[in-house]
Amino acid sequence: MIRLDSSLDNKKIFFKLIVAFILFSAIILNMSNVSANAELLNPNYAFTTNYYDGFGEPNLFASVIGDPEFERGETVRLKIILVNKGALTGFKYRTSVGTDELKHLASLKELEYESMRTTALGLEAQLTSNSPFIDIEPDTNVQTIESLIPGELPEDPLIFTMTISNNAPSGMYYLQLPVSYEYQNQVLMTTNDVVRLGITTLDHTVHYTTANKTLVIPIFIQESPRFEIANVSGNLVQGKSQTIEVIYKNTGEKIAYDAIARIVAMQPLTVKQPIVRLGTIKPGESKTLSFEIFADSGAVTKTYGLDSEIKYLNDDDEIEISDNLMVSIPLEEAEKKLSAFMLAMAGVIILVIYLIVNTLRNLKKYD
Repeated sequence: MIRLDSSLDNKKIFFKLIVAFILFSAIILNMSNVSANAELLNPNYAFTTNYYDGFGEPNLFASVIGDPEFERGETVRLKIILVNKGALTGFKYRTSVGTDELKHLASLKELEYESMRTTALGLEAQLTSNSPFIDIEPDTNVQTIESLIPGELPEDPLIFTMTISNNAPSGMYYLQLPVSYEYQNQVLMTTNDVVRLGITTLDHTVHYTTANKTLVIPIFIQESPRFEIANVSGNLVQGKSQTIEVIYKNTGEKIAYDAIARIVAMQPLTVKQPIVRLGTIKPGESKTLSFEIFADSGAVTKTYGLDSEIKYLNDDDEIEISDNLMVSIPLEEAEKKLSAFMLAMAGVIILVIYLIVNTLRNLKKYD
C-alpha cells in the first residue's frame, strides 16, 4: 500500500514538472515574439512625452525639363522635375525639462526629429490633360518618388508619354499634376516606461498626415502652317484620263514658302504629273491645283482615296512636310458603245430582214 502511494506521488510530481516546463517555454516564446516585434509597437501617450511642436510642411513645385514648346502631331517623353521648397517656420515649447539632464537630451533629440517634418514621403504623381488635343499615355501617367527632401533634387525626373493631336490649335495648354504624399506631423519621445511593452531601442514615435496638391504644368504648342483639302471637283472614268481639281487651304498660323503638292496613286490609277508647284501660301489662303489621272478600263467603280502631302519651307528656311491629306475621287463606269463588229452584224441583220420582206412583197404581186 505504501509503495502504491509513493508511485502515485512520483507521477504527480512528474506531471507538475511537465506542466511547468510547458508554461516556461510559452513565456520564453512570447517574450521572444515581443522582442522581435518591438519596432512594430507604437507606444501611446502614456509612454511618451512631447517637448516641442514643430511648424512647417513640404511645399512642392514642378517644372518641365528642357523646352516646353512642342509641335502638332508630336509624341514626346515629357520630363518633369519635382522640387520641395518646404521650410521650418518655428517650434513651440510644450514640456519643461527642469534640471533633468536626460530629459534635456531627449528634448534636443526631439528638435532634431521635428526638423524632418518638411520631407515629403511616398509621393505619387499623376499627369492629366483636360484638352481633347493632348493625350497622356495611360501606362506612364502615374509616377512615384520614395521621398523628397527640401533643397535636394530627385535622382530621376518624372517621365510621361504625351501625344499632341495634328488638329491642336497653337497656344498655351495647362496640364494637371495631382500629387499625393505623407509628411511627419508629430514627434513624441518615449519614456523609460516603454520597457513594460518589451521595447528597449525605440526612443521616439512619429505620426504622419496625408496631403494632396495639384501642380500646373504649362506647355506651348507652336504656330505653324497646317493644310487641309477644302474641295475636290471632277471624277474618274474607266479607260479615260480625267482632270481633277483639288483646293488646298492653309488653316495654320504661319506662311508656307515655296510649297509643292504631291499626290500618290496606285493601280488601277495613274497620275500623269504627280508633283505640282503650289507656291507661297499664307494663313487662310486657298489654292487650286489640277491633276490629270488615268483610270484603267478594268478599274472597279467606287470612290478612291489618294494620298497627298505638301512640302514647304518654314520661317527658318527649313524643309517641312505636312501630314497626309486624303483626296477622295469617285470613279464612274464608262459609257457602253457598240463595237465595229456589232455594228456590222446589226447591218447584216437589217439587210437580211429587208430582203426577206421585199421578197415576200414580190411574191404577193405575182399571186
